[in-house]
Amino acid sequence: MKKTKTREEVAREYNISRRSLYRYFEEIGIDKKRGLLLPVHLMHIYKEMGFPENMPEAEKMAWKKDMED
Repeated sequence: MKKTKTREEVAREYNISRRSLYRYFEEIGIDKKRGLLLPVHLMHIYKEMGFPENMPEAEKMAWKKDMED
């Protein structure tokens, strides 16, 4: 289930610009360096921002399960 995502993918999930996403990352303490967002970063993002509305239910459930562990 766990996979990496680009910042562009995450911005699209939330329907915001990458610039807005970067500003939010600064607020919640996620490094803005280039490269993929690892599952640990994604878990932090989803905890802080909530799950994107358009995220498939199966993916949400898998993340919720991982967050409980």
